Amino acid sequence: MMWPFHYCRPGRFILCAAVIVGAVAGCAGSDNPESEDDHLEHFIPAHKPHSFEELVTELSERGTALRDGSVSADSTAVTELNDIIGWLPELAADSELRKSDWERAVVAGEKLQALWQERFGPRAAAAAAGGSAAPPADTGDRLAAAIDVLRSLVPASRTLPYGTGGGGEASADAAP
Repeated sequence: MMWPFHYCRPGRFILCAAVIVGAVAGCAGSDNPESEDDHLEHFIPAHKPHSFEELVTELSERGTALRDGSVSADSTAVTELNDIIGWLPELAADSELRKSDWERAVVAGEKLQALWQERFGPRAAAAAAGGSAAPPADTGDRLAAAIDVLRSLVPASRTLPYGTGGGGEASADAAP
């Protein structure tokens, strides 16, 4: 009997067909929708703010730990505060802030990170072990200044001004 594909030997043809069928079957995946959800899951901590505005509110409320040292350095609140400070550039970028305002927010975040390091970082832990754990005298002032910068940016983070192509422009059918 003559093989219909004269340029391909039967063994090679069967091997190629098996590889193609296996690849197609492998790409089809499982019919179980729950298994697909397992791959799509991404853990988002409960303390992560949803917006830049929420982040500023959280920093204002939790900032007292930086100001007065009212929590211990190994508490969950201190770790969460550090996380929130770390999310500042991301949430500022996800907002409607212009580049120059985003840069101001990042600088304020860097100042907050420096304050956190002073109060809870490795050097602060070493100082606490040595008995000198009091925060610097100007911590409250520097904290307030950084948070005031962030508060001043909250209105700009909501919408772009009229006529800039963002969501803040008026439509023709909008009521005056």
